[in-house]
Formats: sequence, structure tokens, C-alpha cells
Amino acid sequence: MGYNINSLLNSSKSKISSNSSLDILTSENHSILNLSDESSPLLANSNSRFDSVPSKDNGNDNDNNALDKDIQNQPKIYLLCITLFIFYFGFGLSLSPRVALLLNKICESLSLDPSFIPSYLFSSFPFFSPSFSSSLFFNSSLESQCNTKDAQVLVSRLESVINILMASSTVIISGKFGHLSDKFGRKPLILFNLFMAILSKFLVIYNLLPIDFNQFDDTNPLSLFNGSTFNSFFYIFAKVFECFGGGLLFLLSLSSSYITDLVSEKSRTFNLSLLGGSFYSGLAFGPLVGSLIVRYLNSVSSIDQINNNFLPCYIDIFFSILSFSLIFLLIPESNPYFLKNKPISNNNNNNLNDTTITTNNNTEKASLYESIIKTFNIFKPLKLLWIDKFQNSLNPRINVILLIIIDILIISCGTSPMPFIMFYTSYKLHWTSIEIGYFVSITGFSRAIILLFFTPFYLSFLKKILNFKVNTNKIDNIDKFTITICLVFETVAVSLMLLNKTKFFYLSALINGIGALTTPTIQSAIVKYAILSRKNKEKIGEIFSAMTLIRGIVSIVMPSTYLYIYSITVKFNPKFCFYIMLTFITTAFVLSLFLKEGSKNYHDDSAEDFDNQINIIEETTQNTLLLNNQEINV
Repeated sequence: MGYNINSLLNSSKSKISSNSSLDILTSENHSILNLSDESSPLLANSNSRFDSVPSKDNGNDNDNNALDKDIQNQPKIYLLCITLFIFYFGFGLSLSPRVALLLNKICESLSLDPSFIPSYLFSSFPFFSPSFSSSLFFNSSLESQCNTKDAQVLVSRLESVINILMASSTVIISGKFGHLSDKFGRKPLILFNLFMAILSKFLVIYNLLPIDFNQFDDTNPLSLFNGSTFNSFFYIFAKVFECFGGGLLFLLSLSSSYITDLVSEKSRTFNLSLLGGSFYSGLAFGPLVGSLIVRYLNSVSSIDQINNNFLPCYIDIFFSILSFSLIFLLIPESNPYFLKNKPISNNNNNNLNDTTITTNNNTEKASLYESIIKTFNIFKPLKLLWIDKFQNSLNPRINVILLIIIDILIISCGTSPMPFIMFYTSYKLHWTSIEIGYFVSITGFSRAIILLFFTPFYLSFLKKILNFKVNTNKIDNIDKFTITICLVFETVAVSLMLLNKTKFFYLSALINGIGALTTPTIQSAIVKYAILSRKNKEKIGEIFSAMTLIRGIVSIVMPSTYLYIYSITVKFNPKFCFYIMLTFITTAFVLSLFLKEGSKNYHDDSAEDFDNQINIIEETTQNTLLLNNQEINV
């Protein structure tokens, strides 16, 4: 009496022949049967790697495990937020002094050589005009020394070029780095991002040193890059160099991925709010402290006051190095177990791909072509935001599309119009750097207070008093209510700007802070749907990179668009851009009303099918191993 191993496997295969995954697994029958329970990566990990679909009778256990996970990982999140606050605080500290140093360096260069301005570089950016830029001064003590329209216009256009290049670099790099963070971990990419930022800051400071320190010297090779006057190309390179590591926007994306790895779905919005609060509080406190430092130094030293602006820049570099050191020494990788086991799945996927490719005669050409496309396709992460149909429902896909559009409209009314608002207020309300600083600080403080202090009480109120339930795999009432209410406040904030008074602009900045809750809520909701598919659960970094890519594109297009429209309409209707903003934010509010929770608890049907397949193969393998070893060669 004998048994045919292929017939056994084929009989088990016929039970689930509708799924192509089993065809691949059973085709490697010898490799399956030669693995015992202890050594088989397939069988040993079947319980740990395919447990995304919880059973109905273990809901309490899942809640307890999620709570334990949050409590265990909360110190890591707090340490990360504190570290990022230090980094962004240093960035805000040097923001105004750096612009003052840049303006001074350009003025010195103009006084030595008025023809040094690279007109061929800036002539293609017609978004600035001396008629409304000459009244904008970045430092009151510098105004008497450098009150030239040429310097003002050149600084404005230079910053515009840098912003476009930095945003473009972030868009190009973020998609690829998101994949790398999924493959090698979040921590290495965060460290690389900070390292590039530190080098960039060193290069920027060197380029802004007074001309007396930068005379051409045969013993100083770096003087070749600078010379006696301001070198715009070197300054642009120094600023854009930071984005070779992803830039500030991608640092937030990496940090969001890190936090998502550590926390449960129910606390994701809260913890992402902590991250946003660290960002806004750093940018709010930094400029104020930087101004106080410069003001104090100017009060004790009346000679060569412009050089007092270097101290906040040096402190910024110190804080950046401190942030790098804290993450390197104290913050662990977010998910080392996942990283340790990921090569197994990658190797299996690669083997399956190799088996498939070998059946094609033109494999080498196709493989080379696909490799090139994958390498240079910066938009690949966007595929993760095109949600599959689950249980014959398109509701998840429609909700994600609506959330992305709402997020784009919010960005178009939030940070994108800031350059235009600065020019408008300096022209119509006669604001100087002091009033602009107040406006920026109020915006940052209000957002930081909302995200850090108000959010925990707000979420607790919705859950315990209003009995709103948290759903971990689709948008819930908390998400919908939060997005809708925040958009109402943002609509009011934009409307106040139309009143054209300084007090209403300050009130608008205060009310606008409530809208800070929309970003973490939208991100959390998108992640819920994106990881419904089993194949996306290991691509959290790419998912956040896709969102960063979209935000980066908006950051490239919208600021310049606002400035261009303003330059056209300033003569007959300076408020025209505010009407555009009001249209955008009202549209976002209307779209938020179409977000549907749905009656189904969505999950990946293929996950249950695949688990059933694994169980069938496991049972067949174990039964086969019990047969007569003399008749079956394992």
C-alpha cells in the first residue's frame, strides 16, 4: 500500500483551487514537506504573521493588548516629541536672524558690486514687485542700514526659488525614502535626515559670514565657493542640500510612521496630535526667543549689531546636533521584530517572482525596464491610496479620495497663502516684521495648545460623555465630527481676514489653531483604510510618504499661484486671493458632509482565505509526515 504525495497535495489544493496563492505554495511540495514544525518559517510564523483578522470572541483581549501596547510605548513617543520640539525650536530660533543676515549680506554685495545680481536666474519668477515688497522689512535694526528695493526684491525672489526647489526635492525623495523606511526602519532614515540638516546649516552659516571673513584665500579652499560677494548658487545649494535627506516635511512623515508603528489604532489620532503639537510649539517659541536674544545682544553692544544674529544660528546648530544625539542614543527602532522577520517575506516574494519570470523569454529586458521604472517612479506610493474594493463596497475608496481632497484644500488655505498674506498686510495694513512675527507666533501657539493640551480632553469627552465609538478599520463618528467642526472654525478664520483690520487677523490666527486637529485626524483615517489590505500593513512608511508627496506638490504650486494672482489683482482688488481661500475652505466643509461611515466592518477577505489555505496545507503536511517513511521520501 503506497501513497502518492502529489495526489495528497492536489486533493487539498482542490478544496481551495479558486485562490492562486495556493497554486504557488503547492508547486513547491518538496520544500514544504522538508520543513518540520520547528524549522518551517511558513508554519512557525503562521500565527504571528497572519493574525490581522481578529475573531469575534476575543475583542476584550485585543483591547487589553492595545492598551498594554500604548502604555509600554508611550515613553518612546514622548521622548521623540521632545526631541523634535528641540529641533524645530532651534529652526524657529534662527528663522528671523538668518533672513536678517541674508539681507545684510546681499546689501554688502550690492554696495561692492551692483552688477552681481544673477538676473538670468530670477527673471523667470515674476511673482514679486518692488511696489509691494519694499515695505516688508525683516529686522527693524537692519532697516536703516539696508533700505534698498533691490535687496528686498532679491531676497524675496531668492526665497521663492529656494522654496520651490526644496519642495520639489521633498516630493522626489519622500516616495523612495518611505519605501526604505519600511525596509530598513524609521530610525536610520530619521538620523540621516537630521544629519543632512546639520550639514546644510553649517553651509548656510558659512555663506552668510561677513565679507571680511570670506575674502579669497589660497589657503582656504572653501573661499572658492564664496568669494568677496554673495554667492546665490552656493546659498541655494546649501539650503536645498537639507532636502537630500527628505527635508522638514518628510521628517514629520517619518515621525508619524514611527508613532503609527508603536501605538494602537484607537490612540493613533491622539499621538499624532502630540507630534503636531511639538512641531507647532517649536516654531512658535523659537522665533520669539530668537528675537529676545538678538534684542538683548543689541542692547549690550552697539557696535556691529548685525553679527549678533549669528548667535541664534549657532544655537540652532547645537540643538540639531543634540536632537541627532538623543535619537541615536536613546530612541530605539519602532519595530525591531518586524524588521528582523521582514527579509523572510521579501525573500519568498523574490523567489516567487523569479519563478514566474523565468517562464518568459524576454525576462531580462522586461526586468531591466521594470527596475528602471521602479527606481525613477516617484509617484509609486500614491498607488497605496487607491483603496481596493472590500466586500463589494467602494465606500473606503470614496472616503479616502474625499479625505485627500479635503486635506489639499486645507493646505491651500493654511500654510500656502502665508507669503501672500505677509505682502498683503505689509501693503494694506502697514505691518512690519513685528506684526508679522505676532501673527505667526499666535498661529503657532494656538495650534500647539490645541494639539498638546486640548486634544486629550476633547477625545475623552467624545468617547465618555457623547459615547462616540472608535472604529479601527473605517472612519468613525469621532473622525467625521472632528473634521466637520474644525472646518467650520477654519471657515470663520478665513472670513475674518476679509474685514481688513489687524485685530481680526490676530483673531483669525487664534481661531485657525482649532483647525490643527484636522491633519492628524485625516492622516489617521487614511491609514485605517490603507492598511485594510494585508499587503499594505508593512508599508506604513510608504503610506505616509504618499501623503507627504501630495502635500509637497501643493506646497510647490499654491504659494507661487497665490503670489502670481496677487500680483495681477493687487491694483484693482487686493482681497481677491482671500475670496479664493474662502471658496476652498467652504468646498472642504461641504465635502466633509459626504464622508460615510458605512454599515460594514471592513477587512481583507483574502486574509481569512489565506489563513484557511495555510491551515489546510499544515494539516496535509502533518498527516503526510505520519505516513510510512519507507514509502514516502521526505
